Amino acid sequence: MDNITHSIAGLLAAQAAIELRRAWGKAQGDAANEIRFARTAYWVSALANNLPDIDFVYSQITRPRTLGYLMHHRGHTHTLCVAAVMVASLLLAFRGAARRYGPKLLQLDWRWLWGLGLLGPMLHMAMDFTNNYGVHPFWPLYNGWLYGDSVFIIEPLYLLTGLPLLFFAMRHRLARIVFALLTVALLALVWWVSFIPTSVSVGLSLFTILASFAAARLPAGRRVAIGASVFAAIPVVFSLARTQAEPVVRAALPPGAKVVDIVLTPSPSNPLCWSTWAAYVSGDDYVADSGRLTLAPTLFAPSDCEGPFHAGPTTADLQPLDTAPSTQIRFSRRYQAPLSELRSLQASNCYAAAYLRYSRLPFWKTEGDRTILGDLRYDRSEAIDFAELVLPKTHDCPQFVPNWVPPREDLWR
Repeated sequence: MDNITHSIAGLLAAQAAIELRRAWGKAQGDAANEIRFARTAYWVSALANNLPDIDFVYSQITRPRTLGYLMHHRGHTHTLCVAAVMVASLLLAFRGAARRYGPKLLQLDWRWLWGLGLLGPMLHMAMDFTNNYGVHPFWPLYNGWLYGDSVFIIEPLYLLTGLPLLFFAMRHRLARIVFALLTVALLALVWWVSFIPTSVSVGLSLFTILASFAAARLPAGRRVAIGASVFAAIPVVFSLARTQAEPVVRAALPPGAKVVDIVLTPSPSNPLCWSTWAAYVSGDDYVADSGRLTLAPTLFAPSDCEGPFHAGPTTADLQPLDTAPSTQIRFSRRYQAPLSELRSLQASNCYAAAYLRYSRLPFWKTEGDRTILGDLRYDRSEAIDFAELVLPKTHDCPQFVPNWVPPREDLWR
């Protein structure tokens, strides 16, 4: 999930804490203390919700750069045990600064701030879990990847729920201007990008108007409660839709295919439209088919469910598919290669073995004297994308490789 969405989630959590604290009669001190608490709560919660993404600071301890990023992004900083240490450091820094430079907050206020701080990374990891990149929050007890496959990486519904609510919650004029500009920019983007159908753009615009009207009319406590409920309902709705989409994919695969993974990604703000990669073993080959599916054929055809990265040439050698007509699903491209090649790369090349601790849908390609490893989820052009590694020509091995369980370990064990 993008950092703007994580920040919005943190600010909403802070607003909820402010209202709960007031409703439960825990607010103490004068008006100035209330303002200090609110300001600190916003900062603590927003920062705590972004803390796990600090992994960019140390990702280059593993070389080359691409491998370092893939090994450490959503790595140790996205685990519960490390997150607790980071939150403790953050809160101690805030408390030290408050003692030295500013008026002190009450002891009860710090209990609320500790709660917000600990909640932040958990919200971050839960939101990251919902897309197809994956997380492993329970390291070192469990080193495998967990995938939600249910929410698009940048989901406009999250933002258009949170921004109007925060606009009316903020007292500072500059904050209101920022939230208003973000809302207008997001709606403009929704109408501008070609992969969001007009019907969805209209729906998002109406949703924003309704959310703004409700935020303006409702009292603060009820406004926060409804906003938080809608925010939490978004991944639930998409997750339920996913349970309907996966059987459609399985039923469309060749008879006898040994399925190893089905990756699903919804269209932005549309739980009825999905893109998919279905990986399976056919004979001695590893096969991955790319397709689009709809859960409501009368509203959207499979061709209406195109995502932002599905057109044009790719690094992987994909074969066009001419699947039988279907009202719900249409596979359009296929990657196919001997499984023995993947096993050989994993066993003979330590850089390939390290890369495969990340790759969920691996592909490989030899061009002249170089070998490229990539992941079909993020192969978006003929250029070397962020998730593609040109295997170094060296006898050394990469350093500081985390012991994540390879997602496709079942293909060579």
